[in-house]
Amino acid sequence: MKKLLISILIILLSIVVFLVSCNKDNYEGEGASQGLEFTLSEDQSYYILSGVGTCTDLDIVIPEKYNGKPVKSIGYRAFYSCDRIKSLEIPSGVESIGMGAFAECISLTSLTVPSSVTDIDYEAFLNDNSLTLYCESQSILEGWLDLDTSKIEVVLDYKNNEVATDGYIYIVENGIRYGLKDGNAILKSEPVSDETEINLPSTITYKGQEYILTAIDGTFRWCKNLQFINIPSTVTWIGGYAFAYCSELISIKIPESVTYIGASAFYKCPKVTIKCEAESQPEEWDIHWRSAGIDIEWGQ
Repeated sequence: MKKLLISILIILLSIVVFLVSCNKDNYEGEGASQGLEFTLSEDQSYYILSGVGTCTDLDIVIPEKYNGKPVKSIGYRAFYSCDRIKSLEIPSGVESIGMGAFAECISLTSLTVPSSVTDIDYEAFLNDNSLTLYCESQSILEGWLDLDTSKIEVVLDYKNNEVATDGYIYIVENGIRYGLKDGNAILKSEPVSDETEINLPSTITYKGQEYILTAIDGTFRWCKNLQFINIPSTVTWIGGYAFAYCSELISIKIPESVTYIGASAFYKCPKVTIKCEAESQPEEWDIHWRSAGIDIEWGQ
């Protein structure tokens, strides 16, 4: 009798384990992120990624299959306003990216697009100013409706090429995004950071080549926690709105090497004191480079 009871318990336990495994979500694909939400297509032949769900990954890898069926689409606003995501990898087999799918992902710097993607809807990457798209395709397809290369950087044929359509190579080091070209490095549309202090290097080394940091272009706007930033003397150019809306910025020193600052570079920075090595304002600086009332110290 005892052996019979043990056998029955083993069978019951096996049934429970089987039922639990059947109800468990199955994400297939190398390094696939867990917890993403999916919706079954009308014909029930594939899945549409519909939301971030419970996934907490900063670097997201979308699975190739979900519960045994292929993932073929990124749905409407699937990742809308996910401001913590830094990179995202789309697997081969996905065919479409819906409207607003990655809109307002302000920290997103890298997204891979396989050649299987033939349709990208409007506003898919709206306000993703720090994004570089790495596309497997060798050209921009007719069905890609939201690839304005004047607003986001695009690298075509990325498996054999790393230069974006604007001529720059984009890399991220210590949370800072650099564009590299002709021995120079620029900062261009940085991802929103929680850092309170940033020390910019004068040079960046990439694949054995040294690049000199020369320009800061519209980069740190909306970094509301930023209090201090160090600008090296190699920088000659600071673009418009470069530090706009950095509401907690307290102190910044502008080296004498800076010959140009664009309009509203320090717009809505009420707490900042700007220390300038120059004895007076250079002629090439925009007359509206700062907001009224900001403290300026010359010859520092």
